[in-house]
Amino acid sequence: MDHLSRFYTYCPIPRSADAAGNLQECLRSDARYGAEFLKLYPGFADKPLRVAFGDNTTRLATPTIVKSRCIGDTNGVLLPLHQARHWSITPAMVRAQDVPWHQKHMAVVWRGATTGKSRSEDFQKHPRTLLVQRWHDCQHQGIDVAYSQVVQGKKDLAPLVRNELSLREQLQFALIVCVEGNDVATNLKWVLASNSVPVMPPPRYETWLLESHLRPMIHYVPVRPDFEDLHIMLEWCRRNPERCKAIAAAGQRYVAPFFADPRAEHRLAVQVLRRYLGEQ
Repeated sequence: MDHLSRFYTYCPIPRSADAAGNLQECLRSDARYGAEFLKLYPGFADKPLRVAFGDNTTRLATPTIVKSRCIGDTNGVLLPLHQARHWSITPAMVRAQDVPWHQKHMAVVWRGATTGKSRSEDFQKHPRTLLVQRWHDCQHQGIDVAYSQVVQGKKDLAPLVRNELSLREQLQFALIVCVEGNDVATNLKWVLASNSVPVMPPPRYETWLLESHLRPMIHYVPVRPDFEDLHIMLEWCRRNPERCKAIAAAGQRYVAPFFADPRAEHRLAVQVLRRYLGEQ
């Protein structure tokens, strides 16, 4: 996808500046993300922008600048925010630790924190909960899935924690699960950049990466949202290694332009802000 088509996807409807901007309030209330915004976009510090820092998984009533949005929500205007978390692992860093496709284990791996819905939000139906509770004890089937860290007070999930795996160790596997946590799957970008294949349900949220443009069986191997068919898709991959290799290559082609020219990416983000303000 070229820069022009991405531009209109990030801010799909022209906006005009209004008095409803809350940027100044957000800059005061969230020092970490506020400081990042000011560093990246100092010329917009006093503009009437409505922003929502953090992980957004709700449909927005007002045009708002966000890091993540529900797919299809035209009120969500995307910027590459929270860069240390989402954009710090580059394809070059992945290549330095990766192995060729033919050297990978034809098995499934996932490690991640217990991020996601709280108990009051029915966390039992959260994708990470469904994944780990179903497949935690299935290493003998070629599925090495576990939490690596307990966060957000979910101490009763501690029995589902197993050894952490480094990036290099995960890249030994041909198939890496990408599962949403607080919003998008944070590992998806570096998995796409690797010689491994993302295994995931169709995404519900998207960021600057435009996860909505990823296609099943082209950029990733799809599974059900409850992961009940994970073993079936593993067997399919084992029977179709060349098809999987092609999926991994397509993922690399998809993600490469997002890292190819950081200055061009920044200019594109600035254009999105100007479009939001009605200057484009």
